[in-house]
Amino acid sequence: IKHMVSKVPKDEAAYSPCIGQVDEFDSKRCAFLPVQGDALLEAAVDRIGQAWDVDTSRLQRGLPLIRYLPGAPPVGKHGDEDRHGVVPNATLVVYLTGATGGGGSAAGQTVFPEAGVAVSPTPGAVLAFQNVDAAGAPHPNGKHLVSAVPKDAAGDRLILQIPIAHPASR
Repeated sequence: IKHMVSKVPKDEAAYSPCIGQVDEFDSKRCAFLPVQGDALLEAAVDRIGQAWDVDTSRLQRGLPLIRYLPGAPPVGKHGDEDRHGVVPNATLVVYLTGATGGGGSAAGQTVFPEAGVAVSPTPGAVLAFQNVDAAGAPHPNGKHLVSAVPKDAAGDRLILQIPIAHPASR
């Protein structure tokens, strides 16, 4: 995790609005954690491919990074999808930072209201969840929200959000 955090872009020009969230750029920014040429991260991406039996060649270009700045408001209930509206079979969330100040363990939680589950960010923890059911329909418990990051947080909330997409032939 320390290695990944050391690779987080420091240059603000590396960040852009997250998908469909131009207005939230003041508090939520997206970038890619560089992978190519980094043996440790290349091996991690290969391991994801092996464990989930998916093609990770696109991830070798960079891991999707979400940066919530102190004061970031809650993110409303939503399901994951890419910029083309494609819903991945599953999502892996890698927590690079934890709850840092102000709101304690509730700061920046990932909450699944229908499932009655709330996950507090802990550095190094990985949250995996299904976005679709066995028939490919939206999973009834897959929609989630993210609680606010307090203004007095000691730092940014950093996560990797990795889509797991199986080929349509599965």
